[in-house]
Amino acid sequence: MCGRFGIYLIPGLVAQMFRADYEPDPRIEPTWNLAPSQRTMVVLRDPDTGDRRLELLQWGVPVALSYGPAAFSPPDNARTETVTSGMFRDAFEKRRCLVPADNFYEWKSPTISRNSRMRSLLLTGTR
Repeated sequence: MCGRFGIYLIPGLVAQMFRADYEPDPRIEPTWNLAPSQRTMVVLRDPDTGDRRLELLQWGVPVALSYGPAAFSPPDNARTETVTSGMFRDAFEKRRCLVPADNFYEWKSPTISRNSRMRSLLLTGTR
């Protein structure tokens, strides 16, 4: 499970690859160290029309959805085997998205993982 990731892709190119609508947004900037709670570009699909769009969304689970005391740090990702239950179930079933990335790493062990062919990759997400 990645704790942080990097993205250097040009938003217009991502929109073109996914045939997605895109309004230029100066807040979308390349970064090698995107952390939970920061904003990143995602590809969303309209459930009614099927149209895709590129938007800037916050990465992480809203605190209102997390369990436990306020000091508990909400998870920034879910395991494949548990995503269909618990706090992620509704989002997984109804609000999926794609998160373009160029690399990812665990913050505690800063070894960067990257596609061996030096291509960008997609992470799955929910909104």
